[in-house]
Amino acid sequence: MNRFDFGSDSRGLSTVTGYTLTLAITGILLTGLITGATGFVQSETELTATNQLEIAGNTLGSELGTTHGIATNPADSNQQITTTVDLPDRTAAGAYTITVTDTQIQLATVDGDVTVTEPLPAANEEINITSNGRISGGSVTIRYSGGTTIEVGATNG
Repeated sequence: MNRFDFGSDSRGLSTVTGYTLTLAITGILLTGLITGATGFVQSETELTATNQLEIAGNTLGSELGTTHGIATNPADSNQQITTTVDLPDRTAAGAYTITVTDTQIQLATVDGDVTVTEPLPAANEEINITSNGRISGGSVTIRYSGGTTIEVGATNG
């Protein structure tokens, strides 16, 4: 055997091969774990945002229902009401917007991934509930100045 003939020598091969295979398998496993965890976190974020939007919608709906009840009561119909509802500025999924109509409150994340619709208490044809387009999440003001309209808008300042 020639001192420099390494072609038939396999003494160090199993260590290098084992090390390389171990690194490859570890890389594949870590990639799978990260991919799976990312999907799980995204799913949990959407579920949390949905719950947060439902709570915000219920809170706003409750205040609108109270104002609507006062507005439709003949004894109280001349009162002026201004109520500020403090809602969270953001959800787990980020910023959100609120749209209010006579029949429902729609809350949606800015990216549109999560949308929640909450029905309003029984609408009264004599009282309209309006908002100036989409309202950003955060403090919301409800105004009733007598008459036939309850206005919902963002709180300034």
